[in-house]
Amino acid sequence: MTVQQQFVRFLVIIISGIIIVSCGSFDSSKETMFRSDLQNTGVIKNQSPINKRPKLKWEFKTTDWIFASPVIANNKILVPVTNGQFFALDMNSEKLWEYRANGTLYSTPAVVDNMVYIGTMEGRMICIDIENGQEIWQTATEGKDGVYASPKVVDKTVYYASSDGHYYALNRESGEVFWRVDTGAKIFGTPAISGNNAFITNEDGWLFCVDLQSGKEKWKKQFSGNILGSPALTDTLLVFGGMNGSIYCLSQNSGETVWQFGTGHAVSTAPVISNGTVYIGSWDTHFYALNLETGARKWQFECDDQILGSAALVENVLYFGDKGGNVYALDARNGLEYWRFKAEFSVSCTPLVHDGVIYFGSQDRKLYALQ
Repeated sequence: MTVQQQFVRFLVIIISGIIIVSCGSFDSSKETMFRSDLQNTGVIKNQSPINKRPKLKWEFKTTDWIFASPVIANNKILVPVTNGQFFALDMNSEKLWEYRANGTLYSTPAVVDNMVYIGTMEGRMICIDIENGQEIWQTATEGKDGVYASPKVVDKTVYYASSDGHYYALNRESGEVFWRVDTGAKIFGTPAISGNNAFITNEDGWLFCVDLQSGKEKWKKQFSGNILGSPALTDTLLVFGGMNGSIYCLSQNSGETVWQFGTGHAVSTAPVISNGTVYIGSWDTHFYALNLETGARKWQFECDDQILGSAALVENVLYFGDKGGNVYALDARNGLEYWRFKAEFSVSCTPLVHDGVIYFGSQDRKLYALQ
């Protein structure tokens, strides 16, 4: 492995909670996307929580680290691997097809109408047929910088951000570029979408609100320190974490800060927002529940290691992993632990809960299924 490759992997470990760490709820016949919805809330709907300690159902071994979250559509489990392998498995872990990307995969895919969209670290957005794994089209970004963030699909358009600093809008059927906007610095987090607005964070600490139809800037605001994580939205508010250790809540309309909460270390994960509460993990090894309106702390839970991956919420149960390989299930109402499972190495993706099974990948090169 070259020095450059080692650096890239180190960077991905640092920002893994930003980009690849989530999967969410979906109608499996139609679509699935990063953080469950366009707003990045991280709430998995139409599934039942698993609050009793599960057992290992199966594990699927790959040949490299798994940073991206698996997604499920059309009764297929889609698993991106960092070496460029992209697998479709049946629900019992049997391989249905394999696509070989000409580049590293850190991005969680999106699926709409049997079309799979995924970005590569060689600066390409690829569209694949979910039924057979055949490539439909691919489009290069402005530069050769990689796509860490995950795509969102709205109607006939694929929206995604790249570490070349641009936010792109593509025709989802052909890959044609409708427009792109330059933010001036690398983008690692997945932008959130609400109505006709997209909210984009970049490495230099800027937050942008842009028009979804034209890409024109509506407002922007800079914060101290880097922002590597993805924002999450309510109807009127926006929440994200910064590498300076702060969690911010802003007005979507104006960008005005509503409140700010300080943790003991960097925050690279995306928040879960539900029932008037913000749930988010920090590198200080604590997982926090904050009042959405005031930022006041409701509870905190101490983990064994740094929290690099974002959480998912199913009803009142939170699921997330830490750098030490633990996957936790907590009661969202009070922060009490239901159970934990220990993988061999770091878990940086967000666990996916589907039909009574929990799926997640690890740096031990395995995809786990717990039941």
